[in-house]
Amino acid sequence: MAAKEKRNAARVPVKTEPKGKPRSRRKGPLLGQLRAQLRVQSRSGARQRQAAYLSLLLLTLIYGAATVAWAVPVLIAVLYAGASIGCFIVYAIDKAAAREGRWRTPERTLLLLGLVCGWPGAVLAQLWLRHKSAKPAFQWLFWTTVALNLAGFVYLSSPWSFLRHF
Repeated sequence: MAAKEKRNAARVPVKTEPKGKPRSRRKGPLLGQLRAQLRVQSRSGARQRQAAYLSLLLLTLIYGAATVAWAVPVLIAVLYAGASIGCFIVYAIDKAAAREGRWRTPERTLLLLGLVCGWPGAVLAQLWLRHKSAKPAFQWLFWTTVALNLAGFVYLSSPWSFLRHF
């Protein structure tokens, strides 16, 4: 095939997409690259979902163990549930604002809500709403706040906590 034919075969606009971009007939290496990229994203998405659900399982196990070992009050579970529902709602509002181009909730607010016991709701919002799940910097900070929250929960629930002396 001559060079000119290859060039023409590479990009022959057939139709236009809704935004007016030309579509092409070619389905060669470019489509293969796209498929490979989607497979990588799919694998990383699966890993991200597994980590998210494992973190919720970890919280359940830590809470259960702390309750058995140190008699953690049920009020703490209610606090986590309420904060999680509130955090999920804030994520949903921010997602809607992002779609509509309205004022957004600052990331530090989302991180603070997660730190103060709302992170289980934030995890579910990131999974189910696909919000704030693709930004590596935010994810790193988010999982740091999750670790800090869990460490704080273990310390405050333990017999060594200053709260146990009141």
